Amino acid sequence: MRTTRTIRCMYVGLLTAGLLTVGGCGKKMAVRLYPEFYSPEIQQLAVADFRAQAGSQRVGGAFARQVADALRENGTYTVISITGLDPEVLAADTPAAAAREIARVVRERSPEADTVLFGQVLADVRSVSGYGRGGGYYRPRLTFGIGTGWHSVGRGFGTGIGTGWGYDPWYDDYYYDRSYRYDRREARVTTVSFLARASDGEILHGTPGAVTVWYADEGVYRGATRRQLLNNALAAAAQRLAAEYAPAREEVTVQPGEVLRTAQGRENGRWDLTDEFGAGAETLYVLIELPAEAARNAFRVAIARNGRSTPLAERTLTWPADVGDDHVEVLEFDLDDLRNQGGTGEYDVRFYGPLEDDPVFTREIELQ
Repeated sequence: MRTTRTIRCMYVGLLTAGLLTVGGCGKKMAVRLYPEFYSPEIQQLAVADFRAQAGSQRVGGAFARQVADALRENGTYTVISITGLDPEVLAADTPAAAAREIARVVRERSPEADTVLFGQVLADVRSVSGYGRGGGYYRPRLTFGIGTGWHSVGRGFGTGIGTGWGYDPWYDDYYYDRSYRYDRREARVTTVSFLARASDGEILHGTPGAVTVWYADEGVYRGATRRQLLNNALAAAAQRLAAEYAPAREEVTVQPGEVLRTAQGRENGRWDLTDEFGAGAETLYVLIELPAEAARNAFRVAIARNGRSTPLAERTLTWPADVGDDHVEVLEFDLDDLRNQGGTGEYDVRFYGPLEDDPVFTREIELQ
């Protein structure tokens, strides 16, 4: 049984041009990356109007709405919008003072809120002009000279005289070097943000520095209006903040031989790893080893008869934070209970990730 599974893994690895690595065939697993400050006790999050530069407070309100929408789309929190704040509340001298004042307003308007997100946003659209320089190599079909000169190139002809043309006798390629002028408009959004506890205004987390996003009227945005450019930049900055303050989906590569192992006991500090359990074996130990990105995610292990969907036993675990790369969690299953329910023979040990309905890995074991 084990030999067949190992050969199948190696065969797939060889067909994928050597992607097989030590430890088995890697597989992508979706997890949630949790912010350091995250706590399941934070359920109601208020988003206050952001402070904007003088005369542009509408931008602060618009940005706060986009941040609230991005957090609602994430789905982790119940999001409450706090709008129409007095400019004096937003004009506090320090983040700590602003946090206390905004938290006071939140308590008055939405006492159910656990935390409040606030900050400052600077946004503008400006015209930018300048000169750029570029170059590269190409290989012509026909050549009528060496160095600078007229020549036939690719699917066109007779258009290539200019500075910096040179012939490379080793590669039979031409190098071109040109300067050009550009004129474009850019929308830039810079934000600083903080998350504070609503009950007392204590700051729990803040962006480590200013976050800047910019959009230019180039490519798919060529011809965009000033408002369109600004809205695009505000939306992108809002998504960045949502990823800072809410768990974000991420895919990590895991190896089956490391994530999911089975043993029948432990002797002299070493696990007795096996997929075959004799009649005298009483306990199945399932060893789970996950990367640091799995912290705070919930996983499930189910035991079922081979090829059947209904599990006979299940265990769940939440991967702890702040553990080393060699940390192992151990789940125990009573083998006599499994034999009484399903008899002897082949079983599946199925490992489920936090965001997928199907098992990430399935390991076959045999009970005698």
